Amino acid sequence: MDLLDRLLGHDAWTTRQLLLRAKDLPDAQLDREFDVGLKTLRRTLLHIVRNMEVWSDLMAGIAVRADGDLSVSGLVARLDRAAADLGRIAYDVAQRGAWDAKFVDPLDRPPTEKTFGGGIAHMLTHSMHHRAQAIHMLKRLGVSGLPEGDVLSWERQATEAWGPRGDPSRHRTLAELAAGLRTLPPAPPDGGRLHLIVRRRADGVREALESVRLSPEEGVPGDRWGRRAPRKPQAQVTVIQRGVAELVANGQPLTVSGDNLVVDLDLAASNLPVGTRLRVGGAVVEMSAKPHNGCSKFATRFGADALAFVKDPRTRDRNLRGVYWTVVEAGEVRVGDAVVVLREGRVATPGQPKY
Repeated sequence: MDLLDRLLGHDAWTTRQLLLRAKDLPDAQLDREFDVGLKTLRRTLLHIVRNMEVWSDLMAGIAVRADGDLSVSGLVARLDRAAADLGRIAYDVAQRGAWDAKFVDPLDRPPTEKTFGGGIAHMLTHSMHHRAQAIHMLKRLGVSGLPEGDVLSWERQATEAWGPRGDPSRHRTLAELAAGLRTLPPAPPDGGRLHLIVRRRADGVREALESVRLSPEEGVPGDRWGRRAPRKPQAQVTVIQRGVAELVANGQPLTVSGDNLVVDLDLAASNLPVGTRLRVGGAVVEMSAKPHNGCSKFATRFGADALAFVKDPRTRDRNLRGVYWTVVEAGEVRVGDAVVVLREGRVATPGQPKY
């Protein structure tokens, strides 16, 4: 990570942690008034996110987006998008060495010019200032387990959570992704192959494996899932379709996405309803009911348009971001193994047409 990675990563991650801590608070606590800043926790968190949205749009030279969902869950989603937008702008400015280049702020009266470097620095320091107020309010509300809020603490806590940052020069536009999806050949519906196995290590590295023993107890041994408490069986193994993964990665290693398994198989909900069982090598897995949605990490690695692409309601049932599998029978799996859908009354073989 370079300095910009640290500043952007710390900013988005720390704000997100505060939102997640506030998510389960009742309205009475979110709207309780304190003798600091904007008075309430809800106003403070909204102010942080809204500032990121407005300044990102100003620096992008586009109309400022309308205010959105004011619930804490809604603010989490808005933060993910705003952080991805800010990251795209900041990395582009850094690549061009355009810190002293200027953009026009039409919200000033009269409109004024500001530097990109100053705008980005303002956003980050503004968020840090108001996060300190939010942490103070959360403490007074009795919320525990709060982040310290400093960069060094983030670096220790968040390296594993973030993993690879991705290559902004490889980000595709929404139009390019949509066009690419139309040209992808259909994935096998009943029998495919395992293309890649990935373990998410504690140091943030995505390790490609030739083989592994999947089990109900460990999932992928040594993977991040086994280190997170409490363990959630419904999110045990992350899976993505190979064609979609290659389209989104655009030349980046497929390990970057952080999915445990990359498969040549149709993962659409219509093809693999919740509860469907599959044999992968020597193991048996089951389709989880938990949806696999994109997040700020996905947007950082592949771009805001990639996040919008996998979340598009028109294609959401195709599970472009992937799915979760739960291991129900332990077994050895190896790259190149068959992935077989266990349908009632018959078992398909790789490449067999659906009928």
